[in-house]
Amino acid sequence: MGNIQRQPIRNSNIAIILCVVVISCGAWVVYSNSINGYNGFPLDDAWIHQTYARNLAETGQWAYLPGEVSGGSTSPLWTLLLAFLRWMGIGAFPAAWVLGGVFLCATAYMGELWYSNDPQSKPRLPFYGLLIALEWHFVWAALSGMETMIFIFVILLVFMQLQNIQRYAYIIGFLIGLSVWIRPDGLTLLGPAIFVALLEPTNRKQKPVRLLQIISGFLSMVIPYLMFNRIIAGQWLPNTYFAKQAEYASMTQLPVLLRMGTLYMQPLIGVGIILVPGFIFHVKEAIKGKNFWVIAAVLWCLGYIFMFVLRLPVSYQHGRYLIPAMPVYILLALRGSLAMFARRNVDQPLHRILGLTGVISAILVTGVFWIKGMDAYRQDTAIIHEEMVIPSMWIRDHLPDDAIIAAHDIGALGYYGKTRIVDLAGLITPDVISIIRDEDALLMFMENSRADHLMTFPDWYGLLPQYGEIVYESEGNTSQMLGATNMTIYRLEYP
Repeated sequence: MGNIQRQPIRNSNIAIILCVVVISCGAWVVYSNSINGYNGFPLDDAWIHQTYARNLAETGQWAYLPGEVSGGSTSPLWTLLLAFLRWMGIGAFPAAWVLGGVFLCATAYMGELWYSNDPQSKPRLPFYGLLIALEWHFVWAALSGMETMIFIFVILLVFMQLQNIQRYAYIIGFLIGLSVWIRPDGLTLLGPAIFVALLEPTNRKQKPVRLLQIISGFLSMVIPYLMFNRIIAGQWLPNTYFAKQAEYASMTQLPVLLRMGTLYMQPLIGVGIILVPGFIFHVKEAIKGKNFWVIAAVLWCLGYIFMFVLRLPVSYQHGRYLIPAMPVYILLALRGSLAMFARRNVDQPLHRILGLTGVISAILVTGVFWIKGMDAYRQDTAIIHEEMVIPSMWIRDHLPDDAIIAAHDIGALGYYGKTRIVDLAGLITPDVISIIRDEDALLMFMENSRADHLMTFPDWYGLLPQYGEIVYESEGNTSQMLGATNMTIYRLEYP
């Protein structure tokens, strides 16, 4: 593969990327606030991170409920960053948005660096970076309050270093280990690292050294991560790793082709559909030229999605679990598109026409989905605020401090509710994971835990609401407009 000498990116391009990210994210926040009348997160899980971060900053405890250490945070590193900003006096929304925007900008910059050494990829404008900065999935992720963008940034950093694995083998392993602190899915990055280390054209005696460097760098970060989880939660991985798979286990019974079709379609919802020919072209050229770095990136991208096909085949919330694979696909596909259309052949002027058409189409599709994504973000934040935040505030204001609430969605409840919680999703109550879909067992668990109220959507459980009297029902218009039910709080009466 050889030592790759990267060309510096012009400061003007960096400034353009930064301005676009600030304007793009700012426009979404302002639009959502102006229509909804409040700020919010589009995911209830974002409030889980905020709750851990607040308690860590204020009490020094890794606890969701004060005094009860638990392992319900999927991303310890993200929680630590939020806790630091909280300790600095920065509120929940600006802290999450600043971090999300910073890592969206860094990811867009990384997209430029991926191909900065390629003479065919030096347009005057930072096309790679701007496409990442404006792609609606990534703007949504940057404002979601979740760890997605920092995870994506580390992923792209790993793949960029793989282009010069002879020099950065230990750093690659270290970064892969660091990614696990962000999400356990980062473990999958070991695959492409080992793939490139084994197949790169180098001295055979050097390959074991590269592998040892990668593994040692990886273990230097993963061993502390495993020990952290063991001490905090009593197991090697976070509770969420097991809880989500148990909750949606029934979906793995669907035909595998149906699951594949649904999940592999997610990266194509937006500009990705325009770039499919470029992706195919780039893959073909990589195989022909034995470009093992590109082949590794392609295999990881396809394999990452297939992992969810097998274990967690859900596509809700805009394919949130698959978003980390999307920039890898988009960057490979965009590079293939530009390379394909850069082949100027006097006898085939159609190439230039297709190139112009492709660029215009990509710009238009990106713009259209950016606008649609803005309204999707506004709607998502409205649902979480109306169905999670407001009911949690009602609990805080109307129920006694010693009330015990059983709930499936605990994010905003933990942040605002100020009561004890029995987590029916198993994030902070791991004993629930084995019975997560057994309502008779859940009812007994709730009774043994002395839960006196239940907070849930009426159609989420068939049995549990039958043992409660409604004391509060959300009046959220957004869920009603979508034909969904409203969050309901029941006073429990056990049989």
